[in-house]
Amino acid sequence: MSLPLKSLCLLLTMTGFAGAQETTQSPPSPEVDAFAGKLTGITYDLRGTNNLKRLRFDGEAMCPVRPDGTAQSRYETSIPDVGVVRILFQNDTTGWYVFSEDLKFVTPLKIKSERTFALPEGAQARPVRQFPQDIEGVEFVSDDRDSSRVPGKICWKGGNLEIRALQDQVWKTESRRPVVANRRVFETPASETAALWFVYSADGKKAWLLEVENIFGGQRTDLPRNAGVAAEASGLGEQDNDLANHLIDLATDGDVVLARTLFRQFERRLSKRSDLLENLTKRLDEN
Repeated sequence: MSLPLKSLCLLLTMTGFAGAQETTQSPPSPEVDAFAGKLTGITYDLRGTNNLKRLRFDGEAMCPVRPDGTAQSRYETSIPDVGVVRILFQNDTTGWYVFSEDLKFVTPLKIKSERTFALPEGAQARPVRQFPQDIEGVEFVSDDRDSSRVPGKICWKGGNLEIRALQDQVWKTESRRPVVANRRVFETPASETAALWFVYSADGKKAWLLEVENIFGGQRTDLPRNAGVAAEASGLGEQDNDLANHLIDLATDGDVVLARTLFRQFERRLSKRSDLLENLTKRLDEN
């Protein structure tokens, strides 16, 4: 497992920002409004989570949902972009929820820290219809309101993601070969247990750097759960077993990107349990 990028360490550890801090929000666009309209009223079963098991967007905010379908008190909710919802929880942690284009699936993220980037002033935005081709050569710069944060830049070069951080008036530059993890999302390792997500807006104007502590799964409540291996058989805990069954369903459904994203999560979680990881790999091979 790779260790953190030096430049990313500068961006993440020297800035002192946390997931609960406010992200820069743009005025709602027609595209975001249309996404919110389509999302309204859909209930999702979350897979692999400890406490929050069901969510529904009521047109204004996300609400936890009881087993009987009753919605509870709203969470503080924002929609940073098409297909993306951000929740600020009462304990000052944040969760990001990335929805598939057909709204069948959701990928919940537990965030350790986050940061916003934008096009430089005067740069022409290009909508991101093909990812990552449409962001190739486009440089995004950090636009934090707190001037004490280390300035940063990110740019997809077509084969590598270039990350730059300004330290002592000198730009420190490193690059990685990320993988596509979701809609308009690059992923690269942050540590042995965490991942970094680079999320790009649909209009090509903004990007977010997320330090991701945990990745979960989710699906519309009306979709079947086909994989049903019990925790006793898999050797996994109840939550991980639920997520593993969801992973198998995603692979069977042909959603290779989401399946691989969850498998990388298991590689991090089971790094010291090669036997359990081998069992999960065998299940995938059989499907």
